[in-house]
Amino acid sequence: MQLKKSQSSGFTLIELLVVVVIVGVLGSISAPGWLSLLNRQRVTAVRNDLKAVLKDAQTKAQQRSIAYSVTLGSTANGPTAAVGQFGSTATANILGSNTKNIQLSAFASTASASSLTFDHRGGVLTSSVPFVVKITANNNSTTQQCLIVSSLLGSIVDAKGTTCNNPNLGL
Repeated sequence: MQLKKSQSSGFTLIELLVVVVIVGVLGSISAPGWLSLLNRQRVTAVRNDLKAVLKDAQTKAQQRSIAYSVTLGSTANGPTAAVGQFGSTATANILGSNTKNIQLSAFASTASASSLTFDHRGGVLTSSVPFVVKITANNNSTTQQCLIVSSLLGSIVDAKGTTCNNPNLGL
């Protein structure tokens, strides 16, 4: 005579709870790193877009022999940059994508500034050098990057960290 074994398929409640706890622990460990990575990518995207805007304005100034300005700003959708001939109004374009939590702060020499003007040769005024644009996520200095217009000729340099606060040391 053969005994029938009862077969039960599936998982027990304890096994499911163990799996849920393990997934929760792994998620809580990886979430801050993931958010930091996303913020760094957004800051880098804004920096790259802004660098392209600055170089475009400088090139237009040289090609057309007319002064061009880049004006920085912020909207609810993120940081903006407007490029136009000096003295005229230009449409501001949002920098990067999904950058609502990214802030720009700019200063020339030691004074706060919101625009930079390239002359007809692509250079900048003496009082505007160095022109620094800090790019941060949620005012978090660990994700801080910056662009520095470091010379009268308008050379544009990428920097990170403390160099953004004292651009003369890193150049």
